[in-house]
Amino acid sequence: MFGNLPKVKWQTLCRTDSRNRIMLTARCYLIKGKTLTLFDTGMGNMMDPMMPEILGGSYIDFFSVNQNHGNLMTELENAGFGKKEIRFVTQSHLHLDHTGWHTYTDPESGKILPTFLDATYLMHEWEWRAALSPHTLGKASYRKASYMPLTSADLMWPQKYLWQIKGINALGKRDNNFQLEPGLTFIKTGGHTDGHWAALIDSEEKKAFLAGDLIPTHKHIPPANIMSYDLWPTRVVREKIKFLERAVREHWLILFDHDPDYIGGYVKKNNKGLFLFEPIC
Repeated sequence: MFGNLPKVKWQTLCRTDSRNRIMLTARCYLIKGKTLTLFDTGMGNMMDPMMPEILGGSYIDFFSVNQNHGNLMTELENAGFGKKEIRFVTQSHLHLDHTGWHTYTDPESGKILPTFLDATYLMHEWEWRAALSPHTLGKASYRKASYMPLTSADLMWPQKYLWQIKGINALGKRDNNFQLEPGLTFIKTGGHTDGHWAALIDSEEKKAFLAGDLIPTHKHIPPANIMSYDLWPTRVVREKIKFLERAVREHWLILFDHDPDYIGGYVKKNNKGLFLFEPIC
């Protein structure tokens, strides 16, 4: 999680267990606008038959997944939302810890189907291409059972569940911004993966930034704190600085996917030009 930092430095930021693992979350966000949009679906159902073995062990044991709380389906139900109410499902990128509940194994047919049968799944076309033919360094982070069934769930309409965003504007020029509805824009950052994107919510004169794995925890706010999982580290640093500058200037609330300590907070710059984190939740 801290790529180029030696352990003697990053272990001052996080405590490890006996297997050198640190505590993380796989947080999902339900965005309520004109429609309901789910951003990331977490690790998924650990008991689903499609969950793979890793290094000869179970998925649960390898990641030491705590199943006592945080089940996405349960949390949606507790909040008063049904699966059929979700209109769009998207994710910062297609890694397995962000797409776990995209699909599930139907117990009767044994087929892997979309979990949200009334939703359209959005992704940037660059991320779709990356997931179909992953880079050698990131191949283990993709689990095709989470997204390939979207193309075959309805044989009469193969594109029913999948909407690839082309990243081309009305003038035919490359555009990294895609507005799903007023106040909800997805912005391709790249860096972590080819098609990684973040979400910017603009509502009632306030802005929130769902940073995905561009800034997975508050401990990754310093631009040099990047992950070994980042395929293009220099782009991550460049994009991170660009968005942090905007966050300071426009007073964005930054929300984290993987932070076990804070859901989000604000950033400011001190007189040395360093970004400082101010938690609120």
